[in-house]
Amino acid sequence: MAEELCHGALIHASLGFPVGKRCNMETLDEGKTLISCVGNTIQLIDLETFGRRIIVGKNSRGLCAVAVHPSHKIFAVAEKGLDPKILLYSYPEVKVIHTLCKGTNRTFSSLEFSPNGKKLASVGNSPDFLLTVWDWKREAIILHTKAFSQEIYRVSFSPYAEGRLYTSGMGHIRFWKMANTFTGLKLQGTVGKFGNVDVSDISAFVELKDGRLISGSEEGYLFMWDENFIQFRIAMEGNVPCHDGMIEYIALEGRTIISAGVDGWIRSWNLADFEFAEVSEEDPMVRIKPTREHQLPGVSIKAMKRGKTYWLIQDQNGAIHKLTIPGYRTTTVARFHAGSITGAITAPKSHNLITCGLDATVICWDLLERKELFRRTFNQPATTMVSAGDGSQCLLMGFKDGMVRILNRQTTGFRLTKVFKPHSSEISKLAISPDGLTLATVAVNGEVFFVDIASGYSPIGFVTLSEGRPSNLCWSLDSQRLLISLASRIIEFVCPKITDYPDESERRTLEIRCESHELVIEPPPLPEVKIEKKNEDERLHEEKQTPIPDLVSFSIYDQDGSILFSLQPPNYNDDAAAMKNINLDDRYTTVYKASMGSGPGTTTFDVKNAATYVSLGKEFGVLSLMCSSISSNYVLFGSRSGRIQVRHAGNLNEAFQLNLHDGDTGEISALSLTFDDRILTSIGKDSNIFVYNVDMDQALRVVKSKDLPTLPEKVEVEDPENGNDEEKEGQGMEEERRTEDIVNTKAYSFEEAKQKKEMDDKRTVAERKKDKMRAEIKKLQDSFEALLKANAALPASERLSCEEFEIDPELMQSLKRKANDKVQLVRDELLWESEKWRVQIKKLKEKFYNNLLVEHIRLYSFSGDLVVTSYRVADLAPKMKQEIEEIHKILKNQSMENSPGCKLVLPSGVPNALHYKPGQSPRNYLREVNARTPKSKKLSGAQKRKLNAERNRNIRELREKEMSNLERQKPDTTKEDPADLRLLETARVNRGDFKLKSSPNYVVPASQRVNTEKKRRQMLLVVDSVQRVKMQYNRKFLAVRDLKKIICERVAKDNVELDAINEYLGIEEETFRPCMRKDEWPEKREQVTDDDLVEYEETLVHESESTKKPRGGFGIEADDDEYEDEDYKEEEKDVSESGEADKQDDQKVAESPLAFLSAAQKQRLAMNRVYFQRRREILKERIEEAKKSFDKTVRMLRIEKIRLDVDLKATDLRMLTLSEELKLLRRFEATENSMLDQRKKAIDSAAAIEKEMEVCAGTLTERRNQAAACLKAMQRIQKKFGELIRHHLPKDESGDSSRAQLTRIFQKKIKRKRQREEDPQNSDTSDSETSEEDSEDEEQCPPDCPHDIFDRILDMRQKNADKQEEMFLIGKARIDIEQKYKSLEIKFSQVQKELGKCEHDLEMFQLRKQRALNQIKMHLPLKLSQIKYLEDDSMPDDISRGLILTKEQMNSLPENLSAVKQEGKSLNRKLKDLKNQYRMLKADLKSKQQQISSEQKKSEDMQILKFGKKIDLKLLRQVGANEELIQIRSKLRDSEEASHKSLHDWDVKIQRAKEDLSKIVNQNTKSLQQLEILRKSQLHLETILNSTAKQPRLYAENTKSKLLLERDEMMKLVKMQENEISNLKTEINILGREGGVEAPLTSGR
Repeated sequence: MAEELCHGALIHASLGFPVGKRCNMETLDEGKTLISCVGNTIQLIDLETFGRRIIVGKNSRGLCAVAVHPSHKIFAVAEKGLDPKILLYSYPEVKVIHTLCKGTNRTFSSLEFSPNGKKLASVGNSPDFLLTVWDWKREAIILHTKAFSQEIYRVSFSPYAEGRLYTSGMGHIRFWKMANTFTGLKLQGTVGKFGNVDVSDISAFVELKDGRLISGSEEGYLFMWDENFIQFRIAMEGNVPCHDGMIEYIALEGRTIISAGVDGWIRSWNLADFEFAEVSEEDPMVRIKPTREHQLPGVSIKAMKRGKTYWLIQDQNGAIHKLTIPGYRTTTVARFHAGSITGAITAPKSHNLITCGLDATVICWDLLERKELFRRTFNQPATTMVSAGDGSQCLLMGFKDGMVRILNRQTTGFRLTKVFKPHSSEISKLAISPDGLTLATVAVNGEVFFVDIASGYSPIGFVTLSEGRPSNLCWSLDSQRLLISLASRIIEFVCPKITDYPDESERRTLEIRCESHELVIEPPPLPEVKIEKKNEDERLHEEKQTPIPDLVSFSIYDQDGSILFSLQPPNYNDDAAAMKNINLDDRYTTVYKASMGSGPGTTTFDVKNAATYVSLGKEFGVLSLMCSSISSNYVLFGSRSGRIQVRHAGNLNEAFQLNLHDGDTGEISALSLTFDDRILTSIGKDSNIFVYNVDMDQALRVVKSKDLPTLPEKVEVEDPENGNDEEKEGQGMEEERRTEDIVNTKAYSFEEAKQKKEMDDKRTVAERKKDKMRAEIKKLQDSFEALLKANAALPASERLSCEEFEIDPELMQSLKRKANDKVQLVRDELLWESEKWRVQIKKLKEKFYNNLLVEHIRLYSFSGDLVVTSYRVADLAPKMKQEIEEIHKILKNQSMENSPGCKLVLPSGVPNALHYKPGQSPRNYLREVNARTPKSKKLSGAQKRKLNAERNRNIRELREKEMSNLERQKPDTTKEDPADLRLLETARVNRGDFKLKSSPNYVVPASQRVNTEKKRRQMLLVVDSVQRVKMQYNRKFLAVRDLKKIICERVAKDNVELDAINEYLGIEEETFRPCMRKDEWPEKREQVTDDDLVEYEETLVHESESTKKPRGGFGIEADDDEYEDEDYKEEEKDVSESGEADKQDDQKVAESPLAFLSAAQKQRLAMNRVYFQRRREILKERIEEAKKSFDKTVRMLRIEKIRLDVDLKATDLRMLTLSEELKLLRRFEATENSMLDQRKKAIDSAAAIEKEMEVCAGTLTERRNQAAACLKAMQRIQKKFGELIRHHLPKDESGDSSRAQLTRIFQKKIKRKRQREEDPQNSDTSDSETSEEDSEDEEQCPPDCPHDIFDRILDMRQKNADKQEEMFLIGKARIDIEQKYKSLEIKFSQVQKELGKCEHDLEMFQLRKQRALNQIKMHLPLKLSQIKYLEDDSMPDDISRGLILTKEQMNSLPENLSAVKQEGKSLNRKLKDLKNQYRMLKADLKSKQQQISSEQKKSEDMQILKFGKKIDLKLLRQVGANEELIQIRSKLRDSEEASHKSLHDWDVKIQRAKEDLSKIVNQNTKSLQQLEILRKSQLHLETILNSTAKQPRLYAENTKSKLLLERDEMMKLVKMQENEISNLKTEINILGREGGVEAPLTSGR
């Protein structure tokens, strides 16, 4: 079905297909319809009728990918260009129903719907490579991220898990998961790790049901992926890859894997053969056989699509095949060019089209029937093609190897008529002059070759262009000039004639000089930038800038001989495809007209002054092709962006434009109109051929008519050259047979053949001279040999010596000198080489060996079936060592701080009262205080009394301080116990958070918070521990190797003795001879032994024998050494024969009869044989035992190595996790550091404010104390004033008035000077007040008051006023300090809030960081047999919500539950005990209070009895020392010392009594033990007697009665001893009391 492109133009056919594109083949209608993107069209191909339905795309740049919805009612098509869209069409209506925007910047590479059809995934190509997941119904992006940094081939949803995706492409495969993170739904991708396998491009893959993935590779192996690691590789038997090249298709059908590759093989693999295969680390490959295979010969599979009964195969060799199942019958649906189409020619009198391309094929098409007629394939890509002209059926084709082939089109195929090679590189353009006499060819290396056609395509010569790659080639109408476009120049050559140059054989080279004229395009001026002020650097930069000229994209001669050309930007070929024909200037879409100058030289041409031939429009792009139709009525234009224009030759303004080719790769390479101007064809480098049915009148004049153009009838035109002339066809066939193709790509070109021929001639002449010289030398050698033979035949006296044969001795010496010089030169060169290699080896050793602690060493068992290797351990870097040492020091310091033996030292200045220990008696404490008090010299009685009083005062002060401390520490009954609060806080901090780390309310403990430094320390500790473990194993390994060396030496010694014994006994046997291999001692690689030298010498001898023997000079053959070797061999043979004879004689002597031996000698001989036989057995047993024990040791070491390998591999996986955590923590590091800095600032400011508050509090306390002191001083003054008045003024009527007057004078405020700067506002008021007071009362002394008393009162008033002033200042300062304290409290609360906010933010940040860390996957290798899902005993599709527990943890859950219950019971018991203790303490407190009240009452009664009233004990402290009291106290002290002494004596007695008691108890215990032993022996004897007694019952009764009596006696003895023990304890307690009396011991014995 054709679609109308514009008025008068319909799509007639599409004869191309992008067979090299992936993700471009889908099926609809249950596999009946094929859908794909071709250029800028969507093509639906009916696979039954092969009809096509073509839909033009909405974007001008083309379409790139297609995907079909699972319902087959919707398909998606991806565009390319700037901000391309994804269009969703409904089927079969083929209407756009949804448009998805902003999925990528430039182009898409793959699309795919999810299995349920709700989502659509797309992958962009360069430059952004974006992976996008769409909700296509809402036309919204769900997720968006960069997939990779290189080309991506395919995207696919998982068929088993909705949230999984996979992408693969150049050098990678990536595993994606749509995960819910703490920031929302995200795509988390993990790149596949190839490990030891070479990185490969991956195009095809398939997911298994267990989540693993099978992918292909470019080498042809299948990879089994487990997570993001290669589990193993799959190959065929013999390590042959599954396919030869890239695997492009993999599918899972039941339990069978189907794979197909570019090698054309389709193979089936049984999944059960390798699904659970176990491989070793050394050889991770599984080798299996395919269950079925089928080859498509000549097919390179690029894509496959499965139908119900067939496979649809995209062949990148240029075809689409249909392979039926199960018969495996192949049907070709369509055939195309594979790759770019480089040339096309339309038949001059028929509707046929001939095309050639880079797939090395030339095809003839029938445009009306839309089919291929025939084709021919060559061995090299075809790069260009031209017609011979004048209606001829001959074609000239240029190839990539520089070859030119001439073909003749027949009715059934192409006939090769001529082949020659003018160039050695790729031919870019061909052009035949209009007169048909000269052929011009241009190669990519800039060579222009001229060939004379009339003389049978003889070479005229070539011209080499200076630079650049020619882009166009055109002859003038008179065939005298050739036009070539090169960079920014247009060069015109005068056509050379073959008659102008000598014959080819007379020239040394085919390079010629040809008259030419150049037209150079003047570069455009630089854009002017208006800058008001320019500095010197900008001015210099502008001076250095030079304008870059535009390039000539196309040039051609016009009818009048002028030149038509177009331009392109200078960097157009280097820019990305996205920038092509976008924002181009008008001058790049315009065809200019200019005239060349006359004569040789160069003309500069300014485009501004050029005449405009035609303007093609800004959207057209850069011109790549311009030609006229066969009828010359129309001009055809093609662009590099795939657009074409057709204009009328008479009126260029009449035009129409079409755009069906790819905008990036669809550069127009050929355009043509058929002879009747009805069928238009456009050929592009995107391998597409579009055929249009055009009505030129409607298309050019834009006539709005509904009449569509009709196809012309097929015209049968008789071909004059290959018609029905059978004779002519026979001659053609004979010429075909005569013309042989040149298939050798290295064949010589014209110039190379000429140069090679000259070289071959020179070489032939030289070889002739050499042969002549060799013949002369041979004659001389023959004559010299004849002389030597004649000389040898003479008698000895007449023979000549060798020296006499030397005609010129100086010649020999000169030759020797030259040889020595050459040898010395060679030695010098070798010395330099040896030094060079020595330095290189030294560098290699420094790089790879010097830092090795232990190399990779192999150790073999003696049996040879076991091999164990060491770990190759490199020394750590010095910096890393230093860091590890610092970490160990930190850990050591932390362990010392946390160890129980660490003592806390009290700070200096702590009072002695804090040294008092609980439970210490005051008397002992006084002793310690006295002991700490330094002893002084002898003092007098008064000094002693004073010192004692001072000491008692200190004791009372200490007691009072202690009491006050106890009062302060007394807990408030209304508040909680601080100790309990501290315990609760400790429990809250240390109880642990048992919530999952993935829980939203999980709080990270401060001890578990990690940062970059901690994580790096963890990694360094892991590295250190791994190295320690490896070195510990290596030490064992090296010890075992040393053991093997010792065993080999001992066995060698034993073998010497064993060989001697065997020789004596006449036994022939092979003994076990162990040895150390070279790879067991790699460190001795540089030690060369004699055996190594012998082996090397044998190698050299073998190499010398394999080479051809050289001939000596002067006819002497170099065979003397051979003769000498033969003589030596003969001598050696004689010696060996004589040795064998001697050995036989010895054997005869040994086998002589024993008749001549005496009996003693015979007996000694027999004893020796027995001894040696036994010795032989001992030696063999010892050797065998050493062998077995060593093999056992190697086996145990190998087991240990395997276990270590498992642990180290797990450690490596852990290191991967740690490294990922470290990368993540580094991203959080800056934020965390800033938050910690904020918290530190808050803490520092809080500490500073708190310090200021303490200072303010101390100052305030000091001010309060000062105020209290001032107040006490004022009270004392007032008290003195009152006493003074009462004492000197008796109370009477007059006295009362005098007292009142003196009181007023005393209380009167006096005038005082104050500092105005303190309170200048109140100064006036205070002065006025004092002046008013002064005016009321005058200071007059009362008549009855003495003057001295009055003066004293005035002095007291002055002092009182001073104190009042001081009180005022103190109060003012106190108010200021209180205000400052309040402001500091406000600031402190604000800082506390900020600190709390910082702590909260830091906690939230730590939680966010922990959640991010939780997203990191832990690599844990497990088998499916090791996993058990507890719900329904079956594995679900998604286990992301499951909690992973080990078997031990699962088994410990019931135990943990019982432990928790037990802990709850113990806590309940503890609570009950605490309640009982509380009741007991409460009762004890009540009794203590009663005791205190009773003691206080006694004290009061004692005071009343002694002093007659209650007194203040503090007053007694102020009283001086009492002599009588001091004497009494001294007596009391003496009595106390005597009591202490007697107490010490009693302590000694008690200790002795305890020792006596312990001795008695020990004796008693021994007696009881003896009694028990006797009782057991008695029971044993009674048992024996009972077994032998005749009356067992009576004896048993007697025995029982005896036992009862003994038991009673023992009970009495135990009670008696118990009474003794209790009496001794009572005595000890009595003696332990002060003033106790010893009680008499009672004995019950």
